[in-house]
Amino acid sequence: MELSAIMAEGLEFENPLEGYEIATDKDIEKAAKIIRKKWKIGNAPITDVVETLETKGVFVVEISRIEDFTGLSGMVNEEIPIIVLNEYFNSIERKRFTALHELGHIVLEFSSDISEAKLERLCDSFAGAILLVDDVLYNELGKNRTVISLAELKRIKELYGISIQAIIMRASTSGFIDYKTSKEWWKSYNEWNTNDTNPSDFGNYRSFEKIQRFNKMLVRGVAEKRLSISKAAELAGKKIDVLRKELDELKFTVNL
Repeated sequence: MELSAIMAEGLEFENPLEGYEIATDKDIEKAAKIIRKKWKIGNAPITDVVETLETKGVFVVEISRIEDFTGLSGMVNEEIPIIVLNEYFNSIERKRFTALHELGHIVLEFSSDISEAKLERLCDSFAGAILLVDDVLYNELGKNRTVISLAELKRIKELYGISIQAIIMRASTSGFIDYKTSKEWWKSYNEWNTNDTNPSDFGNYRSFEKIQRFNKMLVRGVAEKRLSISKAAELAGKKIDVLRKELDELKFTVNL
């Protein structure tokens, strides 16, 4: 926040769902479409979730902890949203999903009678709906499906950056498949996912998904001489020689 003020970044967060109350899964589907429209994403795949959140004014922070949590969120001074992500993720898809789940806690306004358990489930549904809009799901899979192939799910995963488990959940919560079909799909997934299965058989989504906002401001501040190298090192929590080497490795032309 100090660096943002020094650089006069002027990037303010606006909640695109302010005033829209959430009570049901249908509300979640509509909310996902509203936020995609207002953020000018359309129905296209979100290439990099973390970068998208940072460009919209969300402070995203990564910390290294034992896998006792994946993410958390909150507001600073009741106006600046912050999402904290644990660096220890077993997949990029899980990291993307967690970041959007935490966004749900920030932007969604829930009905007062919703239980904590349902609230968490709706935030999961929100993350899935943001990654894979129902219209896209229908277009990808067609109508009246009862069985699904791993190749189809793998293709969607690699295109939209959403795990196969989350795709099946999306198909269920959006009403694309009924409970019976959902059970069959989960059965198929469990059969595919044997102990000797290679994780790459389920496809890989390629995305950077690393925080960049802070580093970009830091490098620009030094390059534009709005920050001394000592102040930049103080803000970054690094020794001057370490930071200087990192700047050199980034191949930025910085006159220090």
